Amino acid sequence: MPGLHKIPDQTERNRLKEIGLRARKTDVGYVVTIGVILTVNGDIFLQQADRNSNNFSWTYGTGLLLTSSMRRLSGKNIKCPNVSLSQKPLPLTVLVSFPGSGNTWTRHLLEQMTGIATGSDFFDKKLEAGGFIGEKKMDTSTIAVKTHDLYKPLSGKPLRGIKRAILIIRNPYKAMVADFNREQSKNHVGTVSLPYFIKGWKRYLAGWTNRWLQLNHNWITLMDNLHVIFYENLVSHLERELTRLYSFLDDGSIHGNVQCALRNTEGNFHRNRSKELPISFFYNEDDVRLVNSHIDKVSILLKKYNHSFFDISSYKL
Repeated sequence: MPGLHKIPDQTERNRLKEIGLRARKTDVGYVVTIGVILTVNGDIFLQQADRNSNNFSWTYGTGLLLTSSMRRLSGKNIKCPNVSLSQKPLPLTVLVSFPGSGNTWTRHLLEQMTGIATGSDFFDKKLEAGGFIGEKKMDTSTIAVKTHDLYKPLSGKPLRGIKRAILIIRNPYKAMVADFNREQSKNHVGTVSLPYFIKGWKRYLAGWTNRWLQLNHNWITLMDNLHVIFYENLVSHLERELTRLYSFLDDGSIHGNVQCALRNTEGNFHRNRSKELPISFFYNEDDVRLVNSHIDKVSILLKKYNHSFFDISSYKL
């Protein structure tokens, strides 16, 4: 197995026994019959792949668990502060995305990771009631300000004095369905029934299909200090992506910890997708042809401006 350097030594096996773990040797390392492991460096890991079983493989390398189905939760002594506005001015940062791309979720992760509130250029009472205390703020007391607007530096839009930007890109087919659900249900986690789609979906597509291309093209080409996050990477490689994001934001003015976000990943505004129809259901051949062409254009831009950390051609239907 790539990355393996050694199996646990006797000292580490003794530590397993001290916290009540039983280990037996396998071809890939050890299997322990409990869901949590304490490693030599004091980090805690949780097995997530099989909720119906407490058995899982424990592989070892450079002091870390390497099994891809495990996620580190926290260190023993990490203290995560309550979210508040910054008492000192921070570089004005915007968190921009096409609607339905995970902006609200990313705001939650940012706040948990840094302990600093996010703002928004559009006031949403439901988000404020749900815990986003900086919802009315559009200034340097926030770690980032949410926007779905285009970047127009000469006119100072969406804000004047922007120093850096975080752009979230998501599969446009899925983003548009998610945004339509939010718009029609008037709820960030709501879904609507088929009659609503039949009534308003084509009108929505006519107004928003080109916007995904326009917004991403705008920010990629005009904002120099830009960090691109792909929603799909956040879902599948959360810790890695948060570490990259923290590195982008860390200019010495923040004192956060990625592990604080990993303790509370969901937040209060994550939609339940268990009953959603296949994405292809909502798009005809003409729609697919147009959206696929937009994906190709943004893919070229991402490569040109060195932001191609994810192959968005996988978005295409």
